[in-house]
Amino acid sequence: MTMGQRIVRLRTQAGLSQDALAEQLGVSRQSVSKWETDGSVPDLDRLVKLSKVFGVTLDELVKGETGQFPEPEAHGASASAPEGSQPAAAPAAELLRLHRQKLAGILLMVISLAVTLLNFALFFITLPVFAAGVLCLLVRRRLGLAIGWTLWIFALFITRSATSVSMSQLLSPGYWQNTALLAPLLALVQLAALVLLAWRTLRNPPGLKACWTIWLGLLAALWLPTLWILSVPRLQPLSAGEVLVNFFPLLFPDYYRNAPLGAALWLCYVLALVWLVRRTWRAAGTAKN
Repeated sequence: MTMGQRIVRLRTQAGLSQDALAEQLGVSRQSVSKWETDGSVPDLDRLVKLSKVFGVTLDELVKGETGQFPEPEAHGASASAPEGSQPAAAPAAELLRLHRQKLAGILLMVISLAVTLLNFALFFITLPVFAAGVLCLLVRRRLGLAIGWTLWIFALFITRSATSVSMSQLLSPGYWQNTALLAPLLALVQLAALVLLAWRTLRNPPGLKACWTIWLGLLAALWLPTLWILSVPRLQPLSAGEVLVNFFPLLFPDYYRNAPLGAALWLCYVLALVWLVRRTWRAAGTAKN
């Protein structure tokens, strides 16, 4: 049995599709397909990740024990088999989990729609609940992270559009003196949630599609409120510099002095873009190989 055939068998036993496996490894589906057809060989880092995903040793993945995997015995197989090697139980448990997740998603969507129909004023409360239900239907892995980012981005959009909550002003003494105490406290909670989500994401990055979705969602939450504010009719039109500072604040030195924390957050956002582009480029190179 070739290594590609072993990858196919282990992936099937784990109940994973090529897309799901590619997402966990941070590669394209074409790369997984080439590995399974022996068109290319994974590098060492990918082999280590594959062995962790499948719950086997690196030698078992690369060489196999006797050229093929032994069939499970009828009696006592669960007692003698190593952890993570029950081929039938793993897919069944995964299917049951996904089934329950989809039922929960449908329930959340129905409840949010019903509440909205009864009282449309609650739309901005039911909308994130509906979005969580949609995620339950679409996301197979790391659902908690997906819901966490969705709720945080929605909260960022609301706070930037209609409140005085501002993370970028937390280091400004005037912000604490001239606003109600609740606003800076909520900004601190928002910042802490952002740090937690970023740490969870960078510790074990999801697939490229998920990462790009998060990045674009953050961009929408940052720019859409600004577009709405700029669209309000004014007696005196804003200058080009005033418009640019709202969209690209890092280009203006005064922003670093007036809102140092905001500048730091924007720099992290730009670095995240660089990391994403680099990761996408590497994945494209792996697919070609």
